[in-house]
Amino acid sequence: MVVLTGASAEAGKPNPSHANSAGEFVETMRRLKQWAGLGYRRLESRAAAAGEALPRSTVTAALSRETLPRGDLVAAFARACGCTAEEIQAWDVARRRLAGSAPRPEVPSQPGPPGPAQLPADLATFTGREPELEHLLNICAGVDQHVVVSVIDGMAGVGKTALAIRIAHRLAHLFPDGQLFVDLHGYTRETAPMDPGDALDRILRGLGLLGEDLPRNVDERAAFLRSVLAGRRVLLLLDNAHSEEQIRPLLPGSPGCLTLITSRRRLSGLDNVKPLSLEVLEPGDALTLLEKVAERNRLATESVDCLHQIVDLCGRLPLAIRIAGARLRSRPDRTAERLATRLQDHRFRLSELEVGDLAVRASLELSYSGQHARQQMILGAAAWTPASSFASWFPAALCGIDEMEAEYLAERLVDAQLLGTVPDGPASQARYRLHDLTRMFAQEQKSGYDLSRAFETCVTLIAHAVHCAGDQVRGFNPPRAQALRSRHSGTLELIQQDPFAWFAAERDLLVAAAEMACRLGYLTAAWQLTHAMAMFFEFRADWDDWQRTHETTLLALAGSEHRDGEAVLRCGLAQLNIDRGCHDQAQQQLESAVGVVHTLGRKTLLAQTLTRLGYLSHASGKLDEAVALYDQALMLSRVAGDAAVETMALVELATICNGQEKYESATRHLEQAAAALTAARNLHLMPFVLANLGMTHLEAGRHAQAVTYYRKAIDGAQRIGDQRWVNHSTRGLGEAYRRSGNLEMAKSLLDSALVDARARHDRLSEANALHRLGRICSELGSDGLAGDYLHRALEVAKQIDNARLEGLIRYDIGSAHLRAGRTDRARIDLEQAIDILRRSGGADAAIRRAQESLARLPDKAS
Repeated sequence: MVVLTGASAEAGKPNPSHANSAGEFVETMRRLKQWAGLGYRRLESRAAAAGEALPRSTVTAALSRETLPRGDLVAAFARACGCTAEEIQAWDVARRRLAGSAPRPEVPSQPGPPGPAQLPADLATFTGREPELEHLLNICAGVDQHVVVSVIDGMAGVGKTALAIRIAHRLAHLFPDGQLFVDLHGYTRETAPMDPGDALDRILRGLGLLGEDLPRNVDERAAFLRSVLAGRRVLLLLDNAHSEEQIRPLLPGSPGCLTLITSRRRLSGLDNVKPLSLEVLEPGDALTLLEKVAERNRLATESVDCLHQIVDLCGRLPLAIRIAGARLRSRPDRTAERLATRLQDHRFRLSELEVGDLAVRASLELSYSGQHARQQMILGAAAWTPASSFASWFPAALCGIDEMEAEYLAERLVDAQLLGTVPDGPASQARYRLHDLTRMFAQEQKSGYDLSRAFETCVTLIAHAVHCAGDQVRGFNPPRAQALRSRHSGTLELIQQDPFAWFAAERDLLVAAAEMACRLGYLTAAWQLTHAMAMFFEFRADWDDWQRTHETTLLALAGSEHRDGEAVLRCGLAQLNIDRGCHDQAQQQLESAVGVVHTLGRKTLLAQTLTRLGYLSHASGKLDEAVALYDQALMLSRVAGDAAVETMALVELATICNGQEKYESATRHLEQAAAALTAARNLHLMPFVLANLGMTHLEAGRHAQAVTYYRKAIDGAQRIGDQRWVNHSTRGLGEAYRRSGNLEMAKSLLDSALVDARARHDRLSEANALHRLGRICSELGSDGLAGDYLHRALEVAKQIDNARLEGLIRYDIGSAHLRAGRTDRARIDLEQAIDILRRSGGADAAIRRAQESLARLPDKAS
């Protein structure tokens, strides 16, 4: 008997010679693994380096049972654990000794001729897919107890067959009775899908059974196959399946066999299968595949950025990458940069992705040609979607069909792997995506439906939807909701439930649709959609999209007959510049718009324009002019019946009264605003009014009342989900506590406002919270912390280009330097504050305070 001696024994390496049963032998293997300090992944990689297969799933299964593992597995396992040749022999001797008394043979195989080995060659260039391989190894571990059928599905060219062949080769040794491969021709050019009877014939012949022995009826032949496979260990690879009907007769009925199926369809109708849906390759694996196919030496002098660009233009689709790599390999005179340039041209990309008998276009055609005409129409509409994801309402609007029908058709395309799904958006509304190469293919097809002309109608309907969302926020239920009710009731319901969540889910698509409408010349639809989005951009403090969409659409409108659209969008840009503190730009936009608005006679728009002009007059200290403008706006908004504009005018009048210490008048204005909103059932602006009532009481020195109104504003904003006004009112509440002397409570509230602003990426609220925290820390005597807050607030104000806020913060920084006796630095910041505030327009009170502080400084010469 061979036993372990010497150094091995002394080192405590487990000795299999002492095992007296299969269970003890397996326990010794577990202790050897523990002694070696290796995980299952390390064991597999060590074995692979020695040219042996030691799958993690197989080792896991072997170490969890009380039966003897196979001899080749024990030897590979011991070698991977670091055993010497002598020690490996000892393991083999111990296993053979125990196997002599085993109650059954180690492999349940029936006698007969050698099993078939039909698997195609494994691809030397196979790359990545480690998570998918591990998943397949894990589900195959139960083959002794269950019938294991795995369906690998995915779009054309994603590498389903390559993965199935790779895992089949890795597991082949576990199925000594044979490995069978059948191409079912589910999607093969000029070849019909294989009949199940013919497929059964192929499989049974592969197992050595002659035609005269086979039943003629398909059902009988399927039953015969199940009988033949019972008790055998056979691997079936059924490639390129077309349907569940084609597959069902081919499946084994008892444990011991593994069936791998690949298909472009999900085959969801099959029972008790383990699905695996393949996506495109990860970026690093995609680049590695290109290098393998093209050969690394060939790419040694190429730019890595250029190679990354190629795999991105291939959509990281393995078939496309293989074609690109083959083109580079076969044409050493052509550079990767040249190929990337040609792939960038959408008109020729699919033509470039052809080599030999491989072609992305032809592969996609096989999936497309099997779809019904209306499914092809929906795919064409999806190809017009100007965003990375979309819900069914968009192709429904483009095709002029019901939303529910569009979703049904889209789901059929998902089953066919022509559309993908994404988890974004409201839970009750599915979202879809389209691979770039599929998009290009679909755009080439002629559907018989003029999608270009339909796009104008579609964008008009989208504008209606966004306006409906805005009206829902303002508490309206206008007639334009009828445009959605008949065919888009699902989207209308989502809008009514939560307009902000709906807009957030659709923002990218809406912005892209407006820009695309501009490019196509559908200007009315473009400006109406752009205008409708402004309210949501303001709510989200999304300055960049707000500015970009308005400027893009205004550029498209220049010189056109759409004067009303131009006026509306200029007013929208003016509000953006007011929110950012850029008053000079706002003044220019409003002055450009006001004449056109007067000519058009649109009372609500004129009232909005006058309110904004009043705000700018107020900010620049022209109070009489501001009051006159607000009064005009108030009269026009009441005639037009627009409670929202009426509220804005009343709030601005209240602000002027507060500045004049006419607090009772300010309160009356705000109470009128609250009454107008209540009558109009517009509760979304109520937190705005309540917060201003809190400010009025705060300015009047009534701190307790201010706290009450700010808390009401917070409650109201939370009920409607308006986190922007929750944040604003929280900062106001903090200010109320600061003025009442409760600095710790004030700081706590502003800390929470800062956290919230950062979580929502609301830079304006973040800057304001930092600014007020700087003031509070200064009052608490924490000058260093106060300086940190103020300088961070200044940095954010600069980043969002809010000149007025930047000036106010610089004034506080200068004041802090002045209190600390740093007169030179105080002078610099105070002078900069005055200059910035003058250029931005407004803040006369702050300018006067800064000038008074400067006057207290010693003369420079002294």
